[in-house]
Amino acid sequence: MASQFLVDLVTDLRLSDTESAVLLQAGVQSAEDVDSLLSSFPSLGTPPGAGGPALQVARISNAVALRVGASYTTARGLMMAAPPSVGFGAQPPPRSVMTLGTQIGMPAPALPAVGAPPTSGGNVDLRLANWPVKDQGQRGTCVAFGTAACFEHHMGQPQPSAPSDQSEQFLYWAIKTAHDPYPNKHGTWLRFARDGLRSHGICRESRHPYQQVPSTMIAGPNPSNLAMQDAAANKHAGATQVTNQTAPRRGCLPLCGAETWSLHLSRYSRTR
Repeated sequence: MASQFLVDLVTDLRLSDTESAVLLQAGVQSAEDVDSLLSSFPSLGTPPGAGGPALQVARISNAVALRVGASYTTARGLMMAAPPSVGFGAQPPPRSVMTLGTQIGMPAPALPAVGAPPTSGGNVDLRLANWPVKDQGQRGTCVAFGTAACFEHHMGQPQPSAPSDQSEQFLYWAIKTAHDPYPNKHGTWLRFARDGLRSHGICRESRHPYQQVPSTMIAGPNPSNLAMQDAAANKHAGATQVTNQTAPRRGCLPLCGAETWSLHLSRYSRTR
């Protein structure tokens, strides 16, 4: 089902049936989604004779550019008003033998013996047994899915067993109702997922199941008292966040040794 944003866009720009079908299948819900789609897949403008759908990329991009720029600028201003989660920059202590710009020599790397096998690159296997991949459907909830998966992985350690299935729906509801300055706009930022884990926690999936099809309520239905009680026992205050403040849904959320990278690539993506 097409969102109201897509219906308005198709009407305003008088897009063809083919263009409407492509945007619908891509699951676009906002101007940011359209901008990301056209930037990531410029081949959408390829003529049908060359195997493409021939979208009017320049025309559609211009229609959403101003809206996207205004949204990013406003969001950046709101976020930058708060103190940064991670401090940047430092000054050397008094009477330090090193100052800013001091270069420290490093010893030359030792050459491996002839015929010696390559050493390990330090890879860490984060896979857990029986951990299913999920589908966020047509909703802009990749941040909630990535953060919930990070929390599930933390709960599955140190044994590589199947973790308890946590409710992405509950976390997204907590983000949108308590922390995100755009509660009526699809998508969110990782810093608000961190804040949601601190303030509300997260409950089990069975207490508040996820709905793949978007509804009129961006945050989704209110959780039950049982779900609220379950989530209150699963609050987490140890997460910090480093992110590109100008791009929605992109960033890194270290949580108890694991990290969340969240970027909605398509309507079928699951970020973990």
